[in-house]
Amino acid sequence: MRVLQIQGLRALAAIFVTLFHARLAPGGFIGVDIFYVISGYLITGLLLRELDSTGRLNLSSFYQRRIKRLLPTSIFVLLVTALVGWFIVPPITRDVLGRDMFAAAAYISNYLFAWWQNDYQNLNATPSPFLHYWSLAVEEQFYLAWPVLMIVFARRGKRTIVCGISIITVLSLALSIYQTQTSPIWAFTPFLPVPGSLVLVLFCFSCHFMFSSIA
Repeated sequence: MRVLQIQGLRALAAIFVTLFHARLAPGGFIGVDIFYVISGYLITGLLLRELDSTGRLNLSSFYQRRIKRLLPTSIFVLLVTALVGWFIVPPITRDVLGRDMFAAAAYISNYLFAWWQNDYQNLNATPSPFLHYWSLAVEEQFYLAWPVLMIVFARRGKRTIVCGISIITVLSLALSIYQTQTSPIWAFTPFLPVPGSLVLVLFCFSCHFMFSSIA
């Protein structure tokens, strides 16, 4: 089922990112945060509802759905980008192209691009054609880690879900503020710290889940 409000937010996020790349909106990269909020809201809602109705999570089914939804398009774009890049990039940089392709294919590009100082916000330099895969890598890592955390929290009760997400929220925000001042590229790209807007919406969602269940 498609929710019109969520579809509208997705369109707004895409517009913000497009304006950012067109150099018409310096803060347009906030559109990526909006995508994260939407994913966090939908995935957390799905997980909490399954926990509430069945008392358990079917991780195999969850991961299968994520793979079917994201992997085919991701691989297709990756291969097309690699093929086109092979012909248009200078031969001397083809080894870098292969390195970046590996990082994108393994869904660890957010860490490796940060390690290699391949800064998403420094678009005046020659960016990697796979640079945009950093956000997909963050999302995939979220899909891997978040259901496991929900299972761990749920085993100790619904209040533990709220407490656990609250702790993640505080630590993530503190680390994000610190790294923004000391090493901005590491604050921007890795899975941790999770974007503050995402953990906030997850925290609110879990509070609603707990109190509505108690009622």
